[in-house]
Amino acid sequence: MRCGRIRAVLFPVLLAVPVALTGCAIQPDGSPREIPEEDQAAFVADRATGGAAEGSSLIFLVAPQEPGQPPQLRSVMRGVDPELTPVLRALFDGPNTAEIGADLSSAIPTELELIDDPRQTGRKWIVDVNEGLDQLDAVDLRTALAQVVATATAVEGVDELEIRVNGLKRQWPRGDGALTDQPLTPYDFPGAVESTQPPYPSLSSSTR
Repeated sequence: MRCGRIRAVLFPVLLAVPVALTGCAIQPDGSPREIPEEDQAAFVADRATGGAAEGSSLIFLVAPQEPGQPPQLRSVMRGVDPELTPVLRALFDGPNTAEIGADLSSAIPTELELIDDPRQTGRKWIVDVNEGLDQLDAVDLRTALAQVVATATAVEGVDELEIRVNGLKRQWPRGDGALTDQPLTPYDFPGAVESTQPPYPSLSSSTR
């Protein structure tokens, strides 16, 4: 009789245990949460491969784009020798963590590499790369070419750039989309680089 009474008491107690444990379990939260600023670097660092923004050499990245406006380039600093090979390699490395956080980007694919050191013919330089540019659509290709040309011609003594793929000459689009087999210059991409001149102040109604 005592055993039966004990079983009768224990049975509902045992049933209550999993119910209590379920109530204490951590419930999923489907609402979005903002990642703390100190934790965001871990996510950005996976995409950032560029060097520190220091030194005197310039590379050109893609600036934050306004809706409905074409891409424009913005210069940033790199601490590499002011020669064409290291400067182009710094460009191909892309933006660093801080630059990505400032919405700077690059149209140049991470697979793009120099086949050999650029070589000079007068003021023209021949740059030989792999097939990395072939994966780009028309808009990104023009932007990537503008980045390469703007970066290369910022180096002392570089006026024109002939870009070859695995040693072969190519036709490349200018900024307006027209193809050319001539060496590229910044004049082929007018308006591609952000103006450093502040906007002209408008006249107030009191001065009209």
